[in-house]
Amino acid sequence: MENNFETRYTKYGYGVNVRKSYEHLPFQGFWTWVTGKSLNSAAPKHARETLLTQPQLILQISWGYAVFFASVIIGKIILDADISWMLKVLYSLPIFCMIVNRSRGLLHTSHYVIHGAVLRSKTLSRFYYKWLLSIPVLHTPWDEYMKIHVVKHHGLGTFSTEHDVDQVFMTKHGFYNGMREPEFWLKIFLAPFHPLRIYEHIRFRILVNFIVCNWNERLCRATYWFILITVAYASGYFESFLIYYVGSILVVTQFSSWIQHITEHQWFGVNRLNWPKHVFYGSLTWGRFFGSPYPVKAEGWRFAFMFCKWVLKVTFIDIPLRLFAYMQDLPSHDFHHRFPAVGFWSIAPERAAHENKPSRYGPMTETWSMKEGILIARDHLCRGQSDPFDIEGWYQANKHTYAAFFDNKQRGALSTQSLKEECRV
Repeated sequence: MENNFETRYTKYGYGVNVRKSYEHLPFQGFWTWVTGKSLNSAAPKHARETLLTQPQLILQISWGYAVFFASVIIGKIILDADISWMLKVLYSLPIFCMIVNRSRGLLHTSHYVIHGAVLRSKTLSRFYYKWLLSIPVLHTPWDEYMKIHVVKHHGLGTFSTEHDVDQVFMTKHGFYNGMREPEFWLKIFLAPFHPLRIYEHIRFRILVNFIVCNWNERLCRATYWFILITVAYASGYFESFLIYYVGSILVVTQFSSWIQHITEHQWFGVNRLNWPKHVFYGSLTWGRFFGSPYPVKAEGWRFAFMFCKWVLKVTFIDIPLRLFAYMQDLPSHDFHHRFPAVGFWSIAPERAAHENKPSRYGPMTETWSMKEGILIARDHLCRGQSDPFDIEGWYQANKHTYAAFFDNKQRGALSTQSLKEECRV
């Protein structure tokens, strides 16, 4: 049964399990982080087993705060240094990268908190979400985020539709079904730099944090930021704080978010082939991993050439993208849509544990480069080719055998732990 749920690939990928080619390498934890994919072969855990303790959550938050403080201090040293502005810009790039990494890291941690996938206590979850996760990075307040994300973005009937704020984001950037290819490529590279898009992002952050939220949220957020700005000014770090910290969360983060957002899901998806709703839902998202096959079988000079090429790609493509745009759980974001109650520290190993197993969402799918994700987005929006993993071929070959997975009325006959814990949408 499980063989029919084997992972599926696109025509632009390597067509093999790239992560498996790394299994002989030392430091497997590092390669799991770089690629975003785990080789875990243990049995799936219950979602409750993946939650964090308070000390673990505090540790997760604290190292983000440490990055912020260190970056502002180092930023002041750079700004005060008697060096050319070009060197100042060059030395500032890693600072912007790390602040963006951790500010979006806090955002994604808060995202799991609101799903109940971090702490068991809802009271504690709301406290951490508000004071330590969302206010410092000007993220959306709890009630509003619950409505636009948990209800609309994860909704079985609203995901990747005009009711999904994440798709609205793509629409505002000028994307739609039936785009011409020159227009697609132009907007892929230039849309996030449009002054109006930058203005809209800053305006949205100000509105949701200080104007349209309830009075308690407005008071708390205004007080927090007043104290923070006052301390930065009084301590002599205001310029560095404004450029590196505020500039990162209001401007640079927008570009980071854009890089991963365009390949996050199949935007503007339409169920033209009339698949069961869960199969269609599962087809709209996929694992987005990084890496290329390690040259296991190559020898001599061929191995030396391919190894050098592999190292260069890891160093200058995979690691920078993981740091700047695809941090934390994002490579396994498809699994989050299937199992939103699984904690983000466990998302990669749990995805591996469920891979190739029967699921009402169909088989798991994956890409192995950002380029691959962009090409399938182009095929979908410009060429009308909206089934990059041939889910239709899989469904037609298996729909009778696995009818119970696609018929909610018959799901009781397959009450496995995996099915019980799947996405509550």
